[in-house]
Amino acid sequence: VTLAAGTILDMRGQTNGQIGSVVSASSSAAIKNFSLDTAGKLVTGADGTSGTFAGLIGSDYTSGKLSITKIGSGAWTLTADNAGSILDTLQVNGGSIVLAGASARTGFVTTILAEGGSLVLDNSTNVLANRLGGATSIMATAADRTLSMRGGQLSFIGGSAAVTEAFNTVTNLEGMSAFSL
Repeated sequence: VTLAAGTILDMRGQTNGQIGSVVSASSSAAIKNFSLDTAGKLVTGADGTSGTFAGLIGSDYTSGKLSITKIGSGAWTLTADNAGSILDTLQVNGGSIVLAGASARTGFVTTILAEGGSLVLDNSTNVLANRLGGATSIMATAADRTLSMRGGQLSFIGGSAAVTEAFNTVTNLEGMSAFSL
């Protein structure tokens, strides 16, 4: 699914609808959940292809947060700064999500890396701390971000300077989770 400039993929409280990779070269494209009362979830990557999304991801309502689940074998590269967005859970069940570029950050409260899934924080070209948004989301006044390792892999690709990532809680729940530094 390719989103043109200014296009919005609106979940409207829908959950678990599977689509292929969502791509856009435009920073004005968006994946949103415009639902005041119902959380929405995008399940992307069903076609197993790789692609890049340069747009915004989030919700306008704290009672209607947006979650994303990545499936399929492809790599989904995110390049925009979404650290200040209202987001709930990022779950990587297959393939990888790559955060790369000068401003690529996410704002999910919970990140789950399941068996077969990987999250790559790529600082090889642009060094950026807290690509996963830091320890505290915009919806909280105290540290609330968690990383749940469930057999997946978290990879840090270094750059020209030291990089830090902050979480409130990191749990190793199941599987053979791996950290690649």
